[in-house]
Parts: sequence; structure tokens; C-alpha cells
Amino acid sequence: MVYIKLTTLIDIFIATLNYSHCVCKKGLYIAIISTMVETSDPTKELKPAFDIIGNFLEAFITITDLYEPIDKDFKNNVKLLFNCLGLYYKFI
Repeated sequence: MVYIKLTTLIDIFIATLNYSHCVCKKGLYIAIISTMVETSDPTKELKPAFDIIGNFLEAFITITDLYEPIDKDFKNNVKLLFNCLGLYYKFI
């Protein structure tokens, strides 16, 4: 996994998968780029990551909502780790 520290508030993470993971044919790679949207132009925010991975066949950009646990004290014995950024850690 590649970690990119930028001058923005939120960092960008890049994970790559390849043939050895049985997800694509030999010679190709799948890159998963993750960050939190800070502006109205998420594609522009991901440019530093696209610059690192170089040429690509196709990009799928998806924006999803960020959820927080309802019970932050974990009284219901449910422990959560969500999203690729690992923004919420609390395991007992």
C-alpha cells in the first residue's frame, strides 16, 4: 500500500492487486485509490495518485457516505472498523 502525504487535510492511500491475487490477467494491475472528498471535484483531488500509477485502462470513481457508529461506547458489544482509511478504531 502506498501512502501519499499531501498539503491537504486528508491523505490518499493506494492499494494494488495483480495476477498473484487472481483478480486480473498477467501483466495487469488493479489499483484501489482511497481518500475522503474535501472539494466538489474529487477527480482533481485524486490527481496525485493517478500521477503515481501512470497510464491506466479505465477508472471507476465512486463516492460513498461515511457512517459513524450509533453507540460510541460499544455498550451493545459491537466493534467497528470502517472504510479504507481506518478512521474509526476501537476494539476491546
